[in-house]
Amino acid sequence: MWILALDTSTRAGSAALARDGDIVAAAGGDPSRSHGERLPGDLQALVGEAGITLSHVDLFAVSSGPGSFTGLRVGLASIQALALVRRRGVVPVSTLEALARTPGTGERVLAWMDAHRREVFAALYDRGGGECLAGPCVGNPERITESWAADLAGRVDVIGDGVPATRNLLGRCLGPAAMLVDQPPPLAPVIARIAFERRDEAIAPQAAQPLYVRRPDALIARERRS
Repeated sequence: MWILALDTSTRAGSAALARDGDIVAAAGGDPSRSHGERLPGDLQALVGEAGITLSHVDLFAVSSGPGSFTGLRVGLASIQALALVRRRGVVPVSTLEALARTPGTGERVLAWMDAHRREVFAALYDRGGGECLAGPCVGNPERITESWAADLAGRVDVIGDGVPATRNLLGRCLGPAAMLVDQPPPLAPVIARIAFERRDEAIAPQAAQPLYVRRPDALIARERRS
């Protein structure tokens, strides 16, 4: 089974091609160019590197968010279009869950993404079973760590681009045993592996929906006007 996975939840993003659960090719994106500029050219180049075409892909996977509204929409629309044309299924994967799959040593892992506006997207996972223990949510980093204090006790890995701006806070709240990873590896290979695990749960392309967590500004503004 050929699986094509795409992550556009971050500025750089990434893409990966897997044969069953094994990664055959992967590439990080160019953060100086928008996802709209790069896709689907990057995907065509990736499958070409593996010596196949997009018609060989059996299953598509995509990061569902949270992340950049524009990036998520571009990535999801691209995967939906490719899957619809080829009558293939799609496996959406939470960006926070993909971050939580990054290797580490903690008993629990805190996916911690920069949400801008001095906020973070966050979710706490059990490392062993993969169960989501808290979140996903968006909010003030200090308030989140305070409200999740009981669950954050023990050895915790914190992974994501929200770490640099909150390193001192995390150090105070979690102590020296916490492992802070501010530059996680590209997520598309992780998303591809998760998709293979969940291949029997693939959905129709049109059913795939973004996980924004934060409500879109346009929706909030429209409600205020009405």
